[in-house]
Amino acid sequence: MAWWEPEGPLGLAMLWLACNFLFMVLRAISLGLRVRTDAWMRLGD
Repeated sequence: MAWWEPEGPLGLAMLWLACNFLFMVLRAISLGLRVRTDAWMRLGD
């Protein structure tokens, strides 16, 4: 990707999409690990 650096609005849009994609992947992984058990459903403790 270092040799192909789009400029202007296209570069900004691609950067925005890459950051959002990374965020969604990391969120899906963390939530997937969280729901493997029912410990997150307890109130109080």
